[in-house]
Amino acid sequence: MKRLTIDEPGFSEQMLADVAFSPEDLDSAFIEQASLFAYYAEQSRVASKKLDNLKLRIGVIEAQLDKGIRDEAALSGSKLTEKAIEHGITRDDKYLKAVMAYNDAKATAQMLRDILESFKQRKDMLIHIGLTRRDEVKAQNLSVRYQQEDDFQARRDRFAEKMAG
Repeated sequence: MKRLTIDEPGFSEQMLADVAFSPEDLDSAFIEQASLFAYYAEQSRVASKKLDNLKLRIGVIEAQLDKGIRDEAALSGSKLTEKAIEHGITRDDKYLKAVMAYNDAKATAQMLRDILESFKQRKDMLIHIGLTRRDEVKAQNLSVRYQQEDDFQARRDRFAEKMAG
């Protein structure tokens, strides 16, 4: 099955479907767990890198805008306060787009950290359900064994009665 990346449509739906499992199909869930976790860990790493790059880009844009505003003020001979420079930066379209892209990337990175936590919880649930099923099978096997021993004892008693009588 082709896995979508974080930038492709349908990724969120795929993620929710991947973390879900059916208790009736535990074998598949156990088999897929490690590879799904590794896949989403890689997607999380990619998202974190993108977030770091966007943060760096915002810093560069801020520095460029700051320099441009100061140079323009120096040429015109006007004095600027730091607050005025800050307002000039934060109203710039290029800066706003970079901040919005950063916020989107931050949300995506958090979503992937959350899904990784979900996969850890999924693993714990799988282990718990697997242990419970194993205990149920053991109990069932013991019940069958006790029933077989009871049947054997009853036949043995009947045979002993026939031989004595």
